[in-house]
Amino acid sequence: MKLSVIVGVYNPPLEKFTQCLETIINQTYSNLEIILLDDGSSNGAEKMCDEYQKRDERIRVIHQENYGTHAKFHIGYTLATGDYITNADHDDYLELDCYERLMEIANEREVDVVDSGYYHHDWRTKKVSQKFVDAYFEIEGQKEIVISATNGKISTETWCKVFKKDLAKQDEQWILADPLTFIGAQTFVHIPYAGYHFVNVEGSISSGRLSSWHIEQLERQTKKESIAATLEVFPYLLDYMNSNRIAWLERCYYYLTRTTKPISEEEKIFIAQLEKHLEYKKEASEILPFGLKFRYFAVTHRLVYLPYKFVSWYRNRRKS
Repeated sequence: MKLSVIVGVYNPPLEKFTQCLETIINQTYSNLEIILLDDGSSNGAEKMCDEYQKRDERIRVIHQENYGTHAKFHIGYTLATGDYITNADHDDYLELDCYERLMEIANEREVDVVDSGYYHHDWRTKKVSQKFVDAYFEIEGQKEIVISATNGKISTETWCKVFKKDLAKQDEQWILADPLTFIGAQTFVHIPYAGYHFVNVEGSISSGRLSSWHIEQLERQTKKESIAATLEVFPYLLDYMNSNRIAWLERCYYYLTRTTKPISEEEKIFIAQLEKHLEYKKEASEILPFGLKFRYFAVTHRLVYLPYKFVSWYRNRRKS
């Protein structure tokens, strides 16, 4: 069966992007379709995409500006023609047998999702660790699969999984029905293997200053239409969604504390948007269980991440 690999591309470090592509095209599992979504790159990555397309007939390149961070879901999954789908970040890389290990189960069992662990490269500690590699297990039933993701039994990341194309959510289905990127999965197999290298680098979305991506994620958690549509599909996720909303508010506030001067005009817009979400609303608190009430009160009254605020103040003081 064919596996479609979607790679979102936007001005990645060229050396890392080369490593990413080389470890994809040289996979021991060769029945691949590789879709490169170039989001208006201007550092030479756009030319690399075209060069690789000439070298390998399995590669398809789409150039377009303003795809956004979720292009691989909104656009890539629509374009994919494989039986199964996965994705890769443009600055990560893979063990060469990664897709073979995952697709071996997919071909033999035809389960909806095959999952694995991954390597985490942390730029802060300079350490590499393996995640979710403890044991083999199987899960049956949509609710059981989703609950396993919400309670941390399985990773919510998509790049360490392959799943059936017809399960990929499209358009507005990609709402809060996260923690998984598919809807309706009934069979799930996890293998105790790490083949994907997630390279967390300084300055990336997951480690840098407050960005439009953070605000986008937060606003997705508070959109009433998205909440209603998600609960229609996953009615048992109300507590998880409330917790996730508070977690994103805390996360955005954390990145705000790390956004030191000078602040760009774009960042001023993000900060203004976040400030609206940080306004305490009694009616929003009333529907929360006690633990979440406390967290909501703490973050809206700026009582969390005080050490980070001090560090930011100290840095600004030294620069001024």
